[in-house]
Amino acid sequence: MKARIASLSPRALIAITAGAVLLYALVLWFLLVSPTRAEATTVTADVISAELRLAEARVTANRPAERTGARVTDVLRLAKAMPSSADQPGLVLELDRLARSSGVQLTSITPQEPVASADPRRGDGRRVVSPDHAVRPSRP
Repeated sequence: MKARIASLSPRALIAITAGAVLLYALVLWFLLVSPTRAEATTVTADVISAELRLAEARVTANRPAERTGARVTDVLRLAKAMPSSADQPGLVLELDRLARSSGVQLTSITPQEPVASADPRRGDGRRVVSPDHAVRPSRP
């Protein structure tokens, strides 16, 4: 076989070598590159889909929020539930009922006269006092 290859002209040897390199490149293409092209196409479609979802989310996030204020029916129901006067005995009974139903024990309640509010946003003349000092969880 060596003698046969040696008898070929240099031009034929170059053509055979170029053909072998081309055949090797085609085999590598079909074995390595071509399968990943299909995968790259699906990944590209996934990226485009994710970018569309991101754009939709940004549009939704930049939209002004819908009206989240209290509904009129909720305000009316709350106004009905709130006493119009300082009904302290009724308030104490309601607090006691709520405490029992939630498993909290009231240890003391000290009524006070309404005090002018230091907070200008509250114009009702009442002071908000945290009930934490008078409420302890009941122990079973």
